[in-house]
Formats: sequence, structure tokens, C-alpha cells
Amino acid sequence: MINRLLPILLLAATQLHSQIQIPGPATPELIQQRMNMVARDMQVVPTKIGGDKQKFTFVIRHKAKKDAKAKGIGIILPGGFGDVAFLPFCANLFARRAYPNDWIVVELVAPIWGKRTMATTVWPSKTFNLREAKFDTEEFIKATIEELSRDCVPDAPVILQAWSSSGHAAISATLEQEEIDGILLCSSRSPRRLFKPESGAKGKSFFLYHSPDDRVTVFSDPQAAVKFLPDMGARAKLVTFRGGHGWPATADHAANLRKGIEWILEGRLKKAESKSE
Repeated sequence: MINRLLPILLLAATQLHSQIQIPGPATPELIQQRMNMVARDMQVVPTKIGGDKQKFTFVIRHKAKKDAKAKGIGIILPGGFGDVAFLPFCANLFARRAYPNDWIVVELVAPIWGKRTMATTVWPSKTFNLREAKFDTEEFIKATIEELSRDCVPDAPVILQAWSSSGHAAISATLEQEEIDGILLCSSRSPRRLFKPESGAKGKSFFLYHSPDDRVTVFSDPQAAVKFLPDMGARAKLVTFRGGHGWPATADHAANLRKGIEWILEGRLKKAESKSE
């Protein structure tokens, strides 16, 4: 059933925020409604990182593996308004089909700081801040890694996934935090000016996933990034799909991102081998 619904989910995720509608704080009823749309073989636990209601997440695991120590952490920062509406999409497509089934996958929900407008920065970062924000996205990510690592094997890999509005924050966190092995950077801006300090890119893996047909976030960005990132000591790979911005139902995005995850893990292994030599 879920597989038959995937094209619908993909189309919905692409168009979800194309209408001028700014979501407010999520109600318990909306959260439960979205949780009810998740496949039955997946477990979703709403979690406030550090007990902070503004650091609200959905921790997602395969039920068959939920009691074992996780072997990795995937952190998803949804695009658009980064709200709870993306839960079925993140759980059914990404956590269920792209990430290894023995990993923890967590969807971060973008905090709401004051009144939002269409110009509000959804994911405040050191690159694009927001005066009203009590913390930036880098801190949110770091706190999430620290908390979820307790349920993982030692030295578990960490991969970020971001698209569109969250790309800049995920790039900043990847450069800043040693624990992060790489990033699945999808349909996002990635000009060189976002990669500061450039030294932070060394040893990291950047899987750039972008459509040449994208008219929202220009394709020339990843084309340039795949060339300048190796100059910073990073690994970079560009994979394309047709159909435009977001997640059009023209490609098997889960399969493509699964390959991206495998590629990032290969880089992690090579990095460890080089250190031991």
C-alpha cells in the first residue's frame, strides 16, 4: 500500500508549500494525524531534545530493530516550513527505504520564533540568522546528536539530510561539527560563500542531489560545488534527476539517496583507514 502511495506522497511533498499558507504551531491532533499516516512497521516517537519544547523532533526506527543499539544516525531537516506535515514523507520514504534499517532517523521540526512571514528564515543558522531565535539550527543538531548517541553503538556515523530552505543550516553544521560525516544536500543553494570556514569541509562527504530543471534553487550551484569542494579537502558527488525542484515523482529518490548514504559511508571508512596508516 505504501509503495503505491509513494508517487502521491512525492507530488504532495513537492507541492505542499507551493500555496501561500504559513503553518502555525502543531497541535496534538495534527501530530497524531501525521503519525497515523506512517507505515505500520515503523515506530515514531515525538521527542523534545533536552526536554526543550522548541527542539521538537520525531525519532523514527524500524520496529524490528527498535530495541537494539542503533548503528547510525540520520538527521533530516525538511525544506519548506520544516513543519510536522513532512512526517509521513520522511518516515515512509526516507527512514523506511533510504536509510539502513538498523539506524535511528530523526526529523527535526523547525521552531517557530514569533510571527512568521514568507520572508522569515525557517532554519536560522550562523549563515542566515534570525534575531528572535533563542538558538540556531547548528545547536539544535548538536543537541540531537548528543542525545541520540546514547542509543547507538560507539562512534556511530552521522549523516545530515536537507533540502531547499534547510540547506544553508545543514552545510554550516557539517562544517562546524566533527561528528557529522557527510550530508545529503538536495535541491539546495550551495554557492562557495556558504562553505565557511573552508577548513571545516576537509574529510567530509557532500552528496549533491539536484535537478537540472530546478527553477527555484539554481543547478549551477551544485555544478560548481562538485568542483570546488575537493579543493577544500572534501569528497563531492553530484547526482541528478529530472522534474524540477523538490521531490517530483520522476525518480526513485529513496534508491538514489540510499546510494548516497553508501557513498558517504565509504568515505568515512577511507578516512578511518588513512588515519590508521
